[in-house]
Amino acid sequence: MTKLTTILLGVSASLCLLGSTSQTTDAAATKLSKGYISVSPHHYYLTKAKIITTQGTSTKRFKVTIPKGTILQPGYTTTTKRGHSYLQVSVDGLNYSIRKPFLAHKSTVSYTAWIAAKSTFFKRVKRPTYLKYYPGNHIFPTGASRIARNDGNLWQGTQLPADYLSATANRIRVTTNGYLEHFSKSPFYYSISGKPDSTTKVQKALYFNKGHLNLYFKTKPKKIATTKFHKKGNYRYRLIINRLYQNAVTNISNGKNPADPLNVDYVMVSGKYTVANKDYYMTTESINLDN
Repeated sequence: MTKLTTILLGVSASLCLLGSTSQTTDAAATKLSKGYISVSPHHYYLTKAKIITTQGTSTKRFKVTIPKGTILQPGYTTTTKRGHSYLQVSVDGLNYSIRKPFLAHKSTVSYTAWIAAKSTFFKRVKRPTYLKYYPGNHIFPTGASRIARNDGNLWQGTQLPADYLSATANRIRVTTNGYLEHFSKSPFYYSISGKPDSTTKVQKALYFNKGHLNLYFKTKPKKIATTKFHKKGNYRYRLIINRLYQNAVTNISNGKNPADPLNVDYVMVSGKYTVANKDYYMTTESINLDN
């Protein structure tokens, strides 16, 4: 069988028809050309071939490689009038070895160039079990004062600090392609995650009702407490993540007087978790108070 590799050198000429890259168009509204598939930021896709693309400025570009067998979630999707569908991938959702070129070149963007969504390159798959510790994409109606923040990042503690823009905390997450990553003293504000303290491939995941997720590993994750499960095989270590379905609210003030409710600009909602019986939380949404 011929090995498939797609190589996209930046943005191709046909994408001049795309216009703004910040919006998602509905592929269902445009009949797709033969060989192209419908793509959406709400779904997950498996790469059927190695994807090689580039990113950077017009004078200094660098290569980005997404291996065959990678599960990813598009950040942006679009379809041209000719019925050609395309997607962009946020590399921050993938493991360190894939996003490393963006960090090495100090990229100011976290997305790949547009990639043709062809059936020879991508296949839609179900949301992986190892990601079920948090809700999938949720978008509030246009004009709503609430913004969904569920991004898979679990921060050690009980809730987001009011000074989160300048604070740090330990952070863990599972990437869309199934790697558990741990970051010590991670800033809350970043565009691309740096090099993790540890990165460990998830071998198996079991999800139970009421937010209970078991992750299994062949090698012991560093910086994260796990339970020895088997002496041999791929499932030697187990990590338990529990979603508690409890929330905490952090008031973010305009700086005048944080104790005065009238000076609160917005609130950040933290969903509570335990990871290996330690307190963690995920920022689930922000609510603008329009003061």
